[in-house]
Amino acid sequence: MNMSSGLFQTLMGKIESKKAIIGILGAGFVGYNLGLLTSKKGFTTLGLDKDLSKTRAIEEKKIPHFHATNDLSQIGSADIIIITVPTLIYEDKHPNLKPLEDAAALLKKHLKKGQLVILESTLAPGMTKEVLIDPICRDHMQPGVDFFVGYSPERIDPGNPTYTIENTPKIVSGWNDLSRLLTKAFYEKIVDQVVSVSSIEVAEFAKMLENIVRFMMINLMNEMESYAVKKKINLWEVIDAAATKPFGFFPCYPSAGIGGHCIPVNLYYLLEDADKIGINCAILKEAASFHERRIASVVDRAFEIVKDKTAHPRIFILGVAIKPESTNTAESVGLKMLRLIEKKGGKGAYHDPFVPQIGTWTSLPMTKEVLEKQDLFLIITDHKEIDFLKLLAFHKPIIDTKNVFPKEENGIYRV
Repeated sequence: MNMSSGLFQTLMGKIESKKAIIGILGAGFVGYNLGLLTSKKGFTTLGLDKDLSKTRAIEEKKIPHFHATNDLSQIGSADIIIITVPTLIYEDKHPNLKPLEDAAALLKKHLKKGQLVILESTLAPGMTKEVLIDPICRDHMQPGVDFFVGYSPERIDPGNPTYTIENTPKIVSGWNDLSRLLTKAFYEKIVDQVVSVSSIEVAEFAKMLENIVRFMMINLMNEMESYAVKKKINLWEVIDAAATKPFGFFPCYPSAGIGGHCIPVNLYYLLEDADKIGINCAILKEAASFHERRIASVVDRAFEIVKDKTAHPRIFILGVAIKPESTNTAESVGLKMLRLIEKKGGKGAYHDPFVPQIGTWTSLPMTKEVLEKQDLFLIITDHKEIDFLKLLAFHKPIIDTKNVFPKEENGIYRV
C-alpha cells in the first residue's frame, strides 16, 4: 500500500465513523449554516474566522459539536478543511482574490498530510488550482498524494423555506479519484443527494453557469418590464401566463436590481477569465452593463416623479434585504439606492423588519409621523411582514418593483 492509499483509508474510516473533525474556514453566512448541518449530523465542527464577532456569536449559541475560534492556526487540527470565504470584486469589477489568497497562505503554513481540503467558494473554471492549490503545494506536500482536494460549490439560498443545504443536491469533484471519493463520502453523510462530476473544472463551471443563467434571466425580465410599462401591461401576469407551459419556460420576475453574495459578482470572474483566453462574451458583457445601469435608473425615475414638488426628495425604501423574509444584505440593492439618493441630493430612509441597521442607516418604523414626511415610497423587497397597504393612505407616489399592487391604481409606478 502506497502513502496516498494509506492516508485515504485512514480518512475514509474517520468519515464513515463520523470521527473526522471538520474545520470550516470562513464563519459567515455560508460557513455558519454549513457548520450547523455538519454538527447536527454528528461531526465535531470548528468554525474559523478572523472576525471575532462571528466566532463569539457561534460560541454564545452553545451548539452541540460546533465551536468557533479566531485562532486560525487551529485549522491544522481538522481532518477535513472546508473553505467558505467570499469571492469578492473591486469597485472596477475585477475579482478580489484576497480572501482566497489569505486562505492559501494559511494552508501553506498549517496543512498536514492526510487532510482533505474542500473549496465551496464560487470560481471560474481552473481557479481552484490557480488560486488555492498551486500556492500551497510544497516539495513534501503534493495534492492527491499527501493531501486531498475536493471542490463542491455552495448552493445555499437565503430565506428559502423549501430548499436547504441538506435537501439541495450537492455537486462534488476532486483533484483525483481518491480526492473525489473522499469528498463524495463526506457529503453523503450530511446531504440527501450527491452529484459526482468528472473534474473540478466541471464543478466550477456548473456553479458559475447556474448563477449566470439566473443573472441573465433577471436582467431580461427587467428589460421586459420597461417594455411592459410602456404598453400598460402587467408583466407579472404575463410571466404567470407563460409559466403555465409545462416545458421550455422558466419563470423569473423583474426587480430593482440584483443583490446577494454570488449572482451579481461571480460573472465578473468568468468575464475576466474569458478575456484572458480570447473569448468575447458579448451577451454577458451587455447584461452586466445593463445591470450596472438598472439601480441608477430606478433612482432617477424616483427623482423624476417628484421633480415638480422638490429637487431634494425624501425617498422611503421598503426592504433592503436581498430576499423576502431574509436578513441577508450582501450587495444590497436598497443600500446602493440609499447611497445614490444621498449623492443626488435627496434624503434616503428605509424600513425593514429583518434588517435593523445597514451602512449608516437605521430602519425607521412605519408610523404616521415617519410616513407623512416622505415624498415617495420605493418598494424593493416584498417582506410579508410589511403592511404595504398602509402606504396608500398617505397619497404619495409609490414605485412598486415587486408587483405588490398588481392592479392599476393612481400613484403606483413601475420602472
